[in-house]
Amino acid sequence: MTTPGRRSAPLVVIGSGPGGLAAAQSFREHDATSPGLLISADPDPPYARPPLTKDYLTGESERSELWLAEEKWFADHAVSLRLGTEVVALDRAARLIRLDDGTTQPYDRLVLATGSRAQPLPVPGGDDPELILVRDLASGERLRELAATPRRVVVIGSGFIGCEAAASLAVRGADVVLVTGEDVPHLSRLGADVGKRLAGWLRDAGVHRAGGGFRPEARQRRCPDRRVVADG
Repeated sequence: MTTPGRRSAPLVVIGSGPGGLAAAQSFREHDATSPGLLISADPDPPYARPPLTKDYLTGESERSELWLAEEKWFADHAVSLRLGTEVVALDRAARLIRLDDGTTQPYDRLVLATGSRAQPLPVPGGDDPELILVRDLASGERLRELAATPRRVVVIGSGFIGCEAAASLAVRGADVVLVTGEDVPHLSRLGADVGKRLAGWLRDAGVHRAGGGFRPEARQRRCPDRRVVADG
């Protein structure tokens, strides 16, 4: 049943990443008047995520430079934002979505641009709140605060995010250990030659490597002087 008083939106976009914003902008270019609605579980308006482990983490850019569109753009182009809101159900036949506050939103056209979500570590302690799972602006800000005071940091995962975070933290003066199960970063994705170049780049930045990866049966050890960053 549709929430009383809620009108159907000509376009509803679920997700506030670059894809979701581009869908809303493209819709506006082809339809100058019909209102649009962008829904996101993220509490912040659309922002760039790559800098969170690169120039934003090293302090070379600021929060204000992360936004993908000015707040005024949404008001001027009749695109409403519903942030901090999750979609819990979708009824394609009825053209209806249900939100986590119990309300529903009808739509004419729907775009799913939710992207991916980092996976927690499948080990004891993987849900520890002190562990920073890099996935959004809030975790990026925690990482930047961590970098403000040089300390020993363990980065788990040698994907793009893990390598970038490890190098950026080392540049900020942290003693960084990169834990990975790969012989060289991105071996399975980019090959040995590129992996060796990345390994040299990390080594030159001052990053130490620990092999073996993380296993579900691994024992938990407390490292009070360390912070852990996970590349999901």
